[in-house]
Amino acid sequence: DINDKAPYFPSPPYIGTIEENNPPGTSVIVVQAIDEDDPKENGNTDLTYSLDDDSDGLFVIDSKTGLISNTMTFDKEGDPDEYNVTVRATDNRTPRQLSGTTVVTIRVVDANDHKPIFEPLEYRASVPENAFPGFFVTQVSATDIDLGFNGKFEFTTVSGNDPYAFYINPATGAILMSGELDYETRPSYTLKINVSDLGIPQQTSSELASVFITIIDVNDHPPIFVPDTYSISINEDEPVGSSLLSLVTNDLDKGIETRLWFTVEFGDSTDSFDVRPDPNNPSIGILYITAPLDRETVSSYKLEIKAEDADELFVICFVTVTVLDINDNGPHFIPPIFFGSIVEKVSRSEEHTSELQSRPHISYAVFCL
Repeated sequence: DINDKAPYFPSPPYIGTIEENNPPGTSVIVVQAIDEDDPKENGNTDLTYSLDDDSDGLFVIDSKTGLISNTMTFDKEGDPDEYNVTVRATDNRTPRQLSGTTVVTIRVVDANDHKPIFEPLEYRASVPENAFPGFFVTQVSATDIDLGFNGKFEFTTVSGNDPYAFYINPATGAILMSGELDYETRPSYTLKINVSDLGIPQQTSSELASVFITIIDVNDHPPIFVPDTYSISINEDEPVGSSLLSLVTNDLDKGIETRLWFTVEFGDSTDSFDVRPDPNNPSIGILYITAPLDRETVSSYKLEIKAEDADELFVICFVTVTVLDINDNGPHFIPPIFFGSIVEKVSRSEEHTSELQSRPHISYAVFCL
């Protein structure tokens, strides 16, 4: 046999990978050539491997096995992520040696060596207490310079979400309404949010994000009379226009103010009363007399008074007004005219009634003024 067959690499392309941060000497890829000369003849098929291009000394090759390894540690985020080296296989036939080459592509793959970082760490949002489930509140964001699954996120709520008023999308960090809010019970929330990546091993942020959520009050409660039952007594000669009573209201909706309208709904059969807002405090209604009272006509009123706000939420209170009598009427006879008769010439000692009945009578009338 003569050395007439050059070594060649049978399965191009050759692509090797090395994970960033691996130390020098890490195995990358083994490339081996074939020589079709007779292996029994004088080293025709004994091959030696070398690098024609070692990418500026970043890689070396084992001359016997063809194993390529690195000479430095790579950083996927800072260094180039792909290198090319040229491998030469040379047989050992002397004096006439033959060789062949191939190009090997070496790619630096990402390692999950960075933790996610919230940017920013604090978020502020507000939401009305009557917001519906699915209402968008805010969105937290994070960064991770790792790639692929190493740079994908999983957001979770750590604390502050009692009793599950909010939902966070684990993939996007969007915070949505999921429960019921009540400003009067809880006017604000502070959520602590964690973020982890999906790499192996999983990396978790060093600091939690804070989401401050302010609940906006809406008019969802009717006014309340405090108290809701009154009882007063007044003289029947109380002047028209007199104020009789202050009707005090309260409202659980502390964060908003709305105008109140007061009306006498029932019980004012003589149209003698009205309620107007206090000019100095619109939450107070003042009960006035609007017509003369007469105890002899109506001695007691049971009024139902309504307070209604701008959103038609209302409450009813009850006021009993007792009208006291005054001496405004002189005595008079009932009936004003009396009729009577008497028998003339009758003495008090008359004893025979039969005789009285037979005698003539005199009639008279008395007028009472």
